[in-house]
Amino acid sequence: MACSEQKEAVSSDLPAPTIEREQMINVLVDIHIAEALRQYVRVARDSNFVKQPTTHYYQDIFALHKISPKDFETTFEYYSTTSEEMSAVYEEVMAKISQLEADVQ
Repeated sequence: MACSEQKEAVSSDLPAPTIEREQMINVLVDIHIAEALRQYVRVARDSNFVKQPTTHYYQDIFALHKISPKDFETTFEYYSTTSEEMSAVYEEVMAKISQLEADVQ
């Protein structure tokens, strides 16, 4: 089976994404910011922040964006079916994070 045929077969087996692409990008930006904050705080040894499980922050992010964990998983799987799709999404994620960093400085 050719690579493009294999990609189509995998994509067609998955349900369509339930989260629009732009919203998914915003969710991923928030997740990466939360993960970075968690790592920073871990290094700074703020035990109260680190004691919260990562799922706690994900739940807050999902609630903020009014999506369910299942919607996130389904959409993430959809974009993960090809490296091109995921690369394109993450290029936008990184661009938004870079812009946020520039705005803070």
